[in-house]
Amino acid sequence: MTGAIAPLELDELSGLTTSTKHPDLLFAHNDRDRALVYALDVQGELHARIQLADAQVEDLEDIAVGPCGSASCVYVADIGDNALTRTEYAIVRFREPELDGTGDVLDLGTACERYPFAYEDGSHNAESLLVAADETIYIITKHALASQQPASVVYKLAPPLSAAKVARAVKVASLAVPMGRDLPATAAAAHPCGLGFLLRTYDRVYEFRIAPGARFETAFSAAPQLVTMLSEPQSEGISYRAQGRGFVTSGEGRNAPLFVSNCE
Repeated sequence: MTGAIAPLELDELSGLTTSTKHPDLLFAHNDRDRALVYALDVQGELHARIQLADAQVEDLEDIAVGPCGSASCVYVADIGDNALTRTEYAIVRFREPELDGTGDVLDLGTACERYPFAYEDGSHNAESLLVAADETIYIITKHALASQQPASVVYKLAPPLSAAKVARAVKVASLAVPMGRDLPATAAAAHPCGLGFLLRTYDRVYEFRIAPGARFETAFSAAPQLVTMLSEPQSEGISYRAQGRGFVTSGEGRNAPLFVSNCE
């Protein structure tokens, strides 16, 4: 543990990702329809609040930093659907902002882009987002404990996305976890060097590793490796550190702990 989430209003953390422009900072957000992103350091101290004005979100569940042309963007996934009643979901995207560390609100207004999408086979509840180096977006379904579904399923949104057209998310894989009585998947993070991804469940961390140069989608058929991790309450956020040298996790609740695992 390195710190605790300082902003008291960030009490239902549901997504966490590492900044590319500011590698010592993290972006995080609350669950549901609060269209506000927080920039924190690994001690949990606030550096900025980023208001996603007019983003029209229903249930934010995960966040990722990835490429958008020659720039670096923050992708926020409006993909929660506990009741399985939604017919449309969305990815909200904005360029990584310059941050002055004051904690002030940055109102992005029309600088946010909202990209609607629908699954090819109906409604799904999901909490995990991956953005690959070629800007392909992957959504991983949650599949709760004792679900009738076999495991989490991966859906793909191929670039480019359009704000004026509802994209179609296509099934590309079923994962080996979670299975049986496992707890559901709550977050994911793509390796910054393209070497696979992390999948967070409420009580475990799995890593899907691939060889350098392998296609990113081959990670979905890789054997998941269980990663040693301290127990934390209602864990719903995970991110690799810069260059993939470790990872950070956190979860819901006021002053939730930030756990950082480093590797050389």
